Amino acid sequence: MATITLRISDDTNAALDALAAATERSKSYLALRAIDQYIELNTWQLDAIRSGIADADAGRLIEHEEVKQRWQAKLAD
Repeated sequence: MATITLRISDDTNAALDALAAATERSKSYLALRAIDQYIELNTWQLDAIRSGIADADAGRLIEHEEVKQRWQAKLAD
């Protein structure tokens, strides 16, 4: 396991202290969970973007009006 050092604002540190106390977890545990979630979310998003670009490059596109109609139908439900 690697160790990193980072600087956070006093407000963020205070909020992290409060959350750690409320959840009976260490600040390190909470920071690691937050980093893991950030990586997971952003990896998913980048993969989805790459997939969309590949679809567009392959000509698998939907016309704007069709997308608009689909969303309007979802909103009506």
